[in-house]
Amino acid sequence: MKKILFLLFICLFAAEGSVFSGIIRYDGLVLTDIPDFESSDIYGYNFARVNVANNSKEARKVKLFFTSYEKTWEVSKTVTVLPGDIQEVVLYFPGTNQTNRAISVEVDDKEVEYKHGRLDLRRSRGYSYNNNKYVLLDSAVPIKYMEDVATPKGSKHSSSSPSSRRRGTFGDIDITQFTGSNYQLYKNWLAYSQFQSVIFTQNTFEKLGAEVKNAIFDYVRTGGVLTIIGNDIKLPDDFYYLPKERDEKAGLKVAEGVFGRVFIAEERKQLQGDAEDNPATNDSITYEAYSKIMEFNIVKNLTNSSLTFTPEETLAFDTIELAGLSILFAIFLGPVNILWLKRKKRMILIFLTVPVISFFLCFSLASYYYIFESSVLNIKRNTLIYLNEKNNKAVTLADYCVFSAASNSEGMRFSDSTSVLPMDTNRRRNGIHNNIGSIILDSGQHFANGWIRARTLRNLKLSSVESVRERIQVTYENNSCKVMNGLGEDIEEIYLLSKANELFRGNSIPAGKTGVLTKDKSPTKRSRQMTLSEIIIKNDWNWFQTFVHEEKNRNLLIRPGQYVAVLSSSPFLKQKFEKRARMTENVYLIGTMNEEGAL
Repeated sequence: MKKILFLLFICLFAAEGSVFSGIIRYDGLVLTDIPDFESSDIYGYNFARVNVANNSKEARKVKLFFTSYEKTWEVSKTVTVLPGDIQEVVLYFPGTNQTNRAISVEVDDKEVEYKHGRLDLRRSRGYSYNNNKYVLLDSAVPIKYMEDVATPKGSKHSSSSPSSRRRGTFGDIDITQFTGSNYQLYKNWLAYSQFQSVIFTQNTFEKLGAEVKNAIFDYVRTGGVLTIIGNDIKLPDDFYYLPKERDEKAGLKVAEGVFGRVFIAEERKQLQGDAEDNPATNDSITYEAYSKIMEFNIVKNLTNSSLTFTPEETLAFDTIELAGLSILFAIFLGPVNILWLKRKKRMILIFLTVPVISFFLCFSLASYYYIFESSVLNIKRNTLIYLNEKNNKAVTLADYCVFSAASNSEGMRFSDSTSVLPMDTNRRRNGIHNNIGSIILDSGQHFANGWIRARTLRNLKLSSVESVRERIQVTYENNSCKVMNGLGEDIEEIYLLSKANELFRGNSIPAGKTGVLTKDKSPTKRSRQMTLSEIIIKNDWNWFQTFVHEEKNRNLLIRPGQYVAVLSSSPFLKQKFEKRARMTENVYLIGTMNEEGAL
């Protein structure tokens, strides 16, 4: 009898929308958790999504939000759901281990209590260190196969759970599998940014929808790694196979995808006994191939930044002017004041003149601070852009450093295809901290209150993939060529390599104007083609400075039909308040011309 009552209690508890159901039922609304993969705290973005069904007769205002445990920051999105309508609401934010796992809900400005149900962010991973490597694994590949791959022969691993950590000779591995159908995978590349590698079988990848494939390719363009277990897949036009692309021992073909890479790995043969355990699949790769893939870790290099401000750059007070005010105060308060009162034979007024002079000094200092010090807004930015004029797509990586003497409640605004990672300059890792501010996702990403705070250094890593219309127009004439600057910013210097392998150089071309490039009589020898990822990995955290100062790197990067331009300012990822800021900026753009300009 007790067992029956216990089972009835469990059934009733689940029917009420308990924490195990992933459902909230409230006043005609049904909010349902959508299958997802676990989130990471180490790098990239966390995602969570919910279906909101409105079964009532009125339009409802629904707000979903996360907070920190102390409720000092918030990530939110508000939607209006019409009667009989169903909307998918997606919450996404930079990874942090300080997130309250519960998704709170407000309906028509009234918070829904937990008794109506509960939705949670999927975060079962513990605290992670910088050398952990996170992998998203195709659900068609059993975890037990990857255990053999991710661990060298003879070593032991503790668990076969998808979220357990495995240690090999190349570091910690954390494997996650998507719990839903592959058709439910995200169509935004930010969802994959937390993974060092995304692994699919060729059969699974070819069946993915076009939008999901494009999102994964955008993830590769910003520095991610796509691993395909199979023979080959169709790559985008801006991807290309590297010379000596096949490693015979590992069985790999390697393709460069802007800042990231695609590895094509041969399927390994079934081990003895595998067919009996799981006859449906033999999709996996060798340990040697997996080790080589994990060695490519551009994310580690992109998380570092050397941008900061010196004490002199964060001060607006001029010490000479302050010294002058102090001397004037001493003169008026002392000799001038006493001599004047003595001459008037009214020394008793010293009790009045001293406070008055002191008041005017304080007023002068306060006015000076308000006019000069509170207006200090310094920005430093290093930007590297890859612009493909053939598919009208720009991939941008940027270090962004902001220091403001006054708080700015407007904050910063970015599109939903831009990764914005706040950096801890001491430990060189990203994360939202307790006092950082709110993120509103109603229209793109609005980093609102708290992100630009008085006298607080804010260091951000920005990555974006955008559809753009900026380009140059090229006309060739004898030993020169004319370039019309349609990039939106002034070109300070440009190197252009035609399809005929002729190198042209020029400088000082204002935006919207045409300039002449002259043919280089002694072009740099190009014995070996460098890639963007090679420069970043080779030079570690100092990769941007190396690219800026070494002209040979810029020359070696250019492929036939491409150009490298040094711009006066970045045409992308701009903020409104930059117009009144003191900017220090380095911008380099690698462009692939369309067929007409590449002749």
